[in-house]
Amino acid sequence: MDCLSFSKHLIEFIRNANVSKTHAEQLITLIQSGLPQPNTLPNNYSDLLKLLSVEDIFIKRLLCINCKSDLSTTSTKCLKCTNDNSERLALVFDAIQEIVFTRTYDRLCSTIDTYRETFTKQKIDHDINDIVYNQNYRTLCDSNPYPFLTILLHLDGISLGKSNTQCLWILNGSIIELPPAIRTRRQNNLILSLWIGNEHPNVELWLNRCFHQLLDLKYKGKLSI
Repeated sequence: MDCLSFSKHLIEFIRNANVSKTHAEQLITLIQSGLPQPNTLPNNYSDLLKLLSVEDIFIKRLLCINCKSDLSTTSTKCLKCTNDNSERLALVFDAIQEIVFTRTYDRLCSTIDTYRETFTKQKIDHDINDIVYNQNYRTLCDSNPYPFLTILLHLDGISLGKSNTQCLWILNGSIIELPPAIRTRRQNNLILSLWIGNEHPNVELWLNRCFHQLLDLKYKGKLSI
């Protein structure tokens, strides 16, 4: 088996087994320790992703909840304030939205166009339980002469373990112009931002950059759709 094939099988195993990045690094180190040196296999998880041309579409940030500062992602405490408690730090992963939306639209544009043509030709039907048949949505369509996409945002949090208080909060979105059965599929769910910390998120601190991205994309998209 060549290096590329082995790497593909390895990344599939890591993902199917839900192996964390830390344990994936340890696994790759273990594999390397049993192989003749030098060799062409990746030395770490980052090199493995590069070999397979897997692009990182998230920007990682470390935040101090006390003073609301951005820190180096390798920091263990905030040097700008008196906070020396690591539990007052939070990790944020912001999606690069232009990439996420562009790739999703390119993949689903024919489905979106077909559904848009269907619901724009039909009269408002209150018996059809979908937002595109709602009067408010129709008013939005009538006031915009150009085609557009609308995103329904969802915010939810889950505990990451019974033995600690760390939680994961996710902001994601679904495209309204997709048929409901396709809209709700996991692969069509747009992950916009993640918050990992021991406290409930400070929404402004967490999502300020995320919503600025959405606003930028809204005005840029008006010219390109």
